[in-house]
Amino acid sequence: MAGWRGVKTAASSGALLFNANCASCHSWNGNGVTADKAGGYPALLHNSAAGAADASNLTMVILNGVHRRSAGADVFMPAFGTELDDADIAAISNYVSGQFGNPEARQSPEGVAKLRAAQ
Repeated sequence: MAGWRGVKTAASSGALLFNANCASCHSWNGNGVTADKAGGYPALLHNSAAGAADASNLTMVILNGVHRRSAGADVFMPAFGTELDDADIAAISNYVSGQFGNPEARQSPEGVAKLRAAQ
């Protein structure tokens, strides 16, 4: 099941949700996939969104995805906001922050709902 977008689990387990939805691109260990090459998927270790003091930016990336072009690559990450609920988005955000960035940057389902509503 790993790598299928929008895969839900029986409980909001950040690790299970990450492995099912994120690891195929970012790798289970957060090192990314061909992260050093144009068009690769970035590492989450030493990533500014994962290591921020506030989890809001990371949460917005998970909700809305990313699509931007640079001189060397087209960077794309799908949005999960229409496929996963607030508890699942919070669980992924907390797992990513805890494993690869700033463990003190926490997100709650209520915080996700506020960010979702502010769009």
